[in-house]
Amino acid sequence: MTRALASVGGWDQITHVGSNSGGNWFASQLFYSEAFYGNLTDTSVDLASFVTLWGAEYGQAMRVAVESGAVWATVFDVGSFSAAHPVCAATANFVEGIGPFLDDRDFPAWMWMPYVAAMLKPWIADVETATFGTRAMTGLTTATLLQQTTMAPDVYLDNDVLATRSITYEAGYAPNTTTTSYVLPIGHATPPAGGGSPGFLLNHKITSVTATRDERNAKPYSLVDPSRDPLVVEMSSASSAALGIMASPTMLEEWVPGSLHPLGACWPLGAETLGSPMLVDGYTLPTGEAALTATTDKDKILFRYMDGALADNSNAAMTLGRMQAECAAASGAGCEDGYRMIIACDDCQASLFMDPSMPPGTFIGPGSGDFGFNNPIPTIFAEGKPPDSAFTEYARCPDLYRNGSRSEATYWSGNLTTVNNEWYGVRGGDKVELLFLTGIWDVMAVAGLNAEQLFEKFYSQTAAAQADGAAPIISMFLEGQL
Repeated sequence: MTRALASVGGWDQITHVGSNSGGNWFASQLFYSEAFYGNLTDTSVDLASFVTLWGAEYGQAMRVAVESGAVWATVFDVGSFSAAHPVCAATANFVEGIGPFLDDRDFPAWMWMPYVAAMLKPWIADVETATFGTRAMTGLTTATLLQQTTMAPDVYLDNDVLATRSITYEAGYAPNTTTTSYVLPIGHATPPAGGGSPGFLLNHKITSVTATRDERNAKPYSLVDPSRDPLVVEMSSASSAALGIMASPTMLEEWVPGSLHPLGACWPLGAETLGSPMLVDGYTLPTGEAALTATTDKDKILFRYMDGALADNSNAAMTLGRMQAECAAASGAGCEDGYRMIIACDDCQASLFMDPSMPPGTFIGPGSGDFGFNNPIPTIFAEGKPPDSAFTEYARCPDLYRNGSRSEATYWSGNLTTVNNEWYGVRGGDKVELLFLTGIWDVMAVAGLNAEQLFEKFYSQTAAAQADGAAPIISMFLEGQL
């Protein structure tokens, strides 16, 4: 979609870019790498060739990370489990073997944040130290970047210290849930230069979010401080930490089959590093051998994040809420005309659209089939989801699972009305003209071993086909003719 927008001169109309999960790897490079943004938006650059180059750079970064050993470490001692704990000892032996298994696939992901840093490093040279408050945007410089993550009820900071989350609401308000063990959506907004300061986004009914460490004489400390200035890679890795649930005993209890619950007595077995760390102010990510323990020092970690997709896979809700808030802050200028949004998503939640049985304020329970982990539903539209029959094909893309056949990318456009959703800052009653683009959900290259081939044979062709097919659709949408 980046190239499609560039080909029709549409980027000057884009004011906000929301992304989530692995999409934040892309967004960080789009905003903080001049070369990355330039290659994607320069229509004289062959898009398929650039995507192939991108894959080669990514694969090489993963190989270098594995060879240096800088993003893998065994963070527990198998010998510490006595014969009295045979389940723990056996599990520890199994976990210890995961490192070599991942290394063989050029997938050094056990330490999640250094893994993401290695991935971004080819395009953001100062990724270990760049923060949103000190690093100027050098790619896309005219829009606000909205990133989303989530926070579990509790997390292990290291193998021994557990931190427990506490949320305080304004007087008279209580969430519509029967448990305190729910996922908390957190956004982070970074406006362009002159557009304000970066900062976290929360339900405005929340007055504080704190944590208490499971240590003697521990006192609560603040987690969401407006003055905090996280690393760019901190938010990118936080938003994409799909296995961050492994850091939380409460989440693990809900997620794993009941037959595996006895493993809770053994946990975390070093698996807490799959949850991306919320770092203390001023801490930067070291390089080389020092990165071995970069995300295991409990004195440097306030809490651990999980994937933003556990709340809203598209991040459309917090992005729309931010748009509305900025418009209202500008004395409502232009707000009466409504908003225009493009949602491009491989597998977006149906819960963005109204389901009368689960209105805004409802919490999606575990196993709901809609990314549900006891999170507040991200519904933002009063209307129901358009039926599949209402979508129109705009591109045919290679399909890895259908022996060379082509699979459809589709779109739908229509006028919708917003609903109040305090958890995501959305105000009801506004008009939204929406262009909804579906992509191709086939495979995601997270390991480096086959990345170059996947980018060359699949992603490059898919990107080119979607850019060519979406360009006229986006052009008509921006001109109000769709």
